[in-house]
Amino acid sequence: CVQQSRKLSLFKAPKDVKSCDFGGLLYPPPKLFVFISELEDIFTGCFSKSDLHKDSILDVLAVINRRSIGGVGCKSLTAKLISFYVVTRMHFSIKGLNKWRDEKRRSAQQQLKLRL
Repeated sequence: CVQQSRKLSLFKAPKDVKSCDFGGLLYPPPKLFVFISELEDIFTGCFSKSDLHKDSILDVLAVINRRSIGGVGCKSLTAKLISFYVVTRMHFSIKGLNKWRDEKRRSAQQQLKLRL
């Protein structure tokens, strides 16, 4: 599993991407890119059909389990990647939702102030 995780970090970027890189980009190998793209499609699909609720992470994991998405390396590495991706993606989704709700609340408060 250690060798497989090292292989993931040894990918070279295409020349057109390197021309815009100032040293901060990370380049996933094609297999990892496809894997993350599949996870993103599942995540997006889950939240385009239903609202966020207390079991949202379990819903996403259930869909991932039902689909036969390819793995990356050994099973434990694949599981760690899924866990990290789902938790991180959920964090940013909730952060965006909270920002939207705060802006909506502020707008409503400003509307009330204008009426008074």
